[in-house]
Order: sequence, then C-alpha cells, then structure tokens
Amino acid sequence: MTGQVITVGVDGSRSSADALRFAIDEARLRGATVRAVTSWQLDTVYAGYGGALLPEESAAHEKAATELQDRAIDSVVGDLQDVPLVERRVVRGHPGHALVELSSDAALLVVGTEHKGVVKRAVVGSTSAYCSRYSRIPIVVVPYVDVSVHGLAD
Repeated sequence: MTGQVITVGVDGSRSSADALRFAIDEARLRGATVRAVTSWQLDTVYAGYGGALLPEESAAHEKAATELQDRAIDSVVGDLQDVPLVERRVVRGHPGHALVELSSDAALLVVGTEHKGVVKRAVVGSTSAYCSRYSRIPIVVVPYVDVSVHGLAD
C-alpha cells in the first residue's frame, strides 16, 4: 500500500454509486484506500434558529446515515473482487464542508453529480460545485447520465 487515500462522497444516490465505483477502480490502480464519507444535517426549518438537537435525535440521524452508507457501499461492492479497503466515515454537517475537510489528507476527492437539465446543473450550492471550488486537492466529478433518457439503453 502506498498510504494514499481517495475520498468519495456517498449519499445513496445513483451518481454517488458511480462515484464510488470510480474511486474503487482508481484505488486499485494506486494501491490506495477508499474513504467513503456520508454526512447528515438538519434543515433550519426542522431545527429552528438556535434550536437544540436532543442527543437521541442526533443518534437517530447518525444511525440512519450509517445505515444508508452501509447499503450504498454494499450495493456497489457486492461481488466485486479485489476491493481495496473502504474506510467509512459518517459525520454531521454540510456535505461539501465534510468532503473538503475529510479529504484534506487525501490524494483525490471523488463526487458524483446528476445531469437533470441546465437549470438543475446551474443551481449554486450543490455538493460537487462546492467541492470543486474549495477542495485543495485534485477532484473528479463523475456524472450520472440516465441512459434511458438519452436513448442509450438497450
């Protein structure tokens, strides 16, 4: 092992599954470890301004995020052979902030993005846009393209 780490965002979406596949393939080539990061946060509407989150609520959200991450990783890894070590991290906070922070010691950051039209792609504040702007390491944005929409399906 080279000691390299490839950090990847995992949120259960199709695009993050493609990003995880990319990260695993790249880790194989580099002899690196994959660091899968899933974050959770509450909307201000739910938490309220200055509202406190009860410990049991926090634990429930973290548990749900951990279960989501486990399912997402298991569905991608499945029967793959020669899978590099996947280090799992679940943290509270904005996904972009979490990914930039937890990739500071990594060789590469990988995130997914879905192409759902010009307006959706242009929305400021998306995780991939945030990471592209603030990451201090190389970043790969893996697009998810629904082949059935683009006429590429069998």
